[in-house]
Amino acid sequence: MIANISSKKIKTFFKLLIFIIIGFEILVKISYILIPERHYSTSGWEGETDRYRGFYSLPERCLDYLVLGNSHSYHSVNPMQIYALTGFTGYNLGNSCQSKTLSYYWLLEACKYQAPRYVFLDIGSLLYAPEDTYEEWRLLGLLDMKPSLLKLQAIRDASTSKDLFYSLIFPLYRFHSRWPELNKDDFSEYNSSNYYIKGSSIFFGQNSLLHGTEKEDRAVEHYYSSFDTNIHESLNDYRINEIEALYFEKITDFCSQNNIELIPTKFPTADWTKEKAELVESYINSLGLSILDLTEDINFNWQYDTHDAGSHTNYWGATKTSYYLANFLSAKGTLINHKDDPAYAAWNEDWLGYSAWETEQLLTDAQKSLRYLNFLQDIKERYYIMISVKENAIGSQNHHIRAALRNLGLQTDFSGENLQNSFIAVIDGGNVIFEKWDNQRMWFESFYADALSQEHYINITSAGFAYGNVSIIQVDNVEYSLNNCGLNVVVMDKANGTIASSVSINTSDPELKYHEKLFSDSNSDWSKRMFDYGMIKDGYYQFTYYTDTDFDSSKHFIIKHLGNGLYAIQDPDTGKYMSVKNGETSPEKSISFDVWNDMTTQKWHILQNEDSSYTIYSLYNGQVLNVGKLRLENQSEFLSSMQSIYLVQL
Repeated sequence: MIANISSKKIKTFFKLLIFIIIGFEILVKISYILIPERHYSTSGWEGETDRYRGFYSLPERCLDYLVLGNSHSYHSVNPMQIYALTGFTGYNLGNSCQSKTLSYYWLLEACKYQAPRYVFLDIGSLLYAPEDTYEEWRLLGLLDMKPSLLKLQAIRDASTSKDLFYSLIFPLYRFHSRWPELNKDDFSEYNSSNYYIKGSSIFFGQNSLLHGTEKEDRAVEHYYSSFDTNIHESLNDYRINEIEALYFEKITDFCSQNNIELIPTKFPTADWTKEKAELVESYINSLGLSILDLTEDINFNWQYDTHDAGSHTNYWGATKTSYYLANFLSAKGTLINHKDDPAYAAWNEDWLGYSAWETEQLLTDAQKSLRYLNFLQDIKERYYIMISVKENAIGSQNHHIRAALRNLGLQTDFSGENLQNSFIAVIDGGNVIFEKWDNQRMWFESFYADALSQEHYINITSAGFAYGNVSIIQVDNVEYSLNNCGLNVVVMDKANGTIASSVSINTSDPELKYHEKLFSDSNSDWSKRMFDYGMIKDGYYQFTYYTDTDFDSSKHFIIKHLGNGLYAIQDPDTGKYMSVKNGETSPEKSISFDVWNDMTTQKWHILQNEDSSYTIYSLYNGQVLNVGKLRLENQSEFLSSMQSIYLVQL
């Protein structure tokens, strides 16, 4: 009888235990679903969800180095660029205002899966107490760590309030009110296949610093007012925080015990003053370490290299840092290039995806507009091209746009005298059959028979700003014009009358805003053909330019089209490629010739001018190549003699 009672109690106990375990797992899954995902975007989202879940999707034991620390770390290091330059693999596990407590636990967590040889650790947080930073940042720094005993320890040591502790232990506590906001993405498994940036946050805006170029000038207020923290304290009050020092020394010990070289680093920021540097350096040196001060060591141009007035680097600043670290790691002589290792094929695939994304971010609307018009010049014999102006097509016509329109066969004057006038042009198989400006609303009507003898009714209207302000381009009574300010272009296939594309180019806007819509399934290869088109054919060229004393100076290079209207320029003697040296952004800096690495610093636009000469622009920084002096210069309205070259294929 007693045995039966004991047996029932045991069964009841195990049933209850199973019920509790299942219930707990359900609550964990519900909590996971309710945690808001923060995905990276170039408009300002730093992507904590992508950073940490992306880390767990990496193959084990594939990383050569880790980057840890506050926001200066992941704004400053681009692991994909370092991979392109060296074949070394790395990842950034920092977060906004990351304390050394969090850096320590993320280092331990990372080393469960990876065996890094080097760790770059930003040392800026040594000067502030963890409890003085925004709680939200500490929350985001741990939410996506995998559940484990180590995470519980991290929560215990990093929580500076009961609310934060409960939120990290049981996210449902904080996020239970998100039920109405849930969508299907919240229930989907995380997919890292399109996350190429390996924990970094890359922003392409430029917001210059206004206080000159010296770090001391930038600290004239003598206040620490970084975007990383809400602390505002006098420089005289700075001291090494005891808790930060405790965990920094734990990191030092862990690295020493695990054959990891710890590199205390100050990633670039205009907030890093001489006083701060000296205080932290004294402490670091007392531990037998030295600081890699990138704010001091790299030639930053705070007019171009920051997106928030000096607090953090932008894409160009991060590129400079990544060049520096690539050279730094290469000089160590301990890492190997993984590019040819089949085990790292995924990194090569990620590079291709990253490179295409990076190029797309740097292509301006003006460059896309020119690429499109130059492509039309190449294929115009096969198409019926209709152009209609809305509002104004005059105001920002540059010599490249005028040259592209001339190459299409248009002869009328895109100048100030036609400001806000109406304009229509029709090009049939390369022949201009109608072209006219007018200071009133204007129309064009016609019937066109395609190669299949099918007739199509063409109806075009243009009205400048004062005459109705509209663009209409109809084929068979269907509207295809995008009806935007400037040039509206519709392209019809002469073979079957299908519409291939519709584009608007705002030629009254200095940025030449570009919009495109593809219409026809039969022209689904349109984008690929435009990508593949190169105005300059691959080959060996003489670059001829003019100087005040020498009217027949020349250099010789090999030109290779890369797609998207971009080119590589190769020195035939060395086999190396023209490059923006070390990601430089300041004008009047010499270029370099390097082995091919597929970086944007090696990609160039070659654009035709009205006099049939060409100008070469860097995709990376938009500056103009002075061929005679082999340096980059700012673009001006009137190109210098050595910025305009004539190309002769040999």
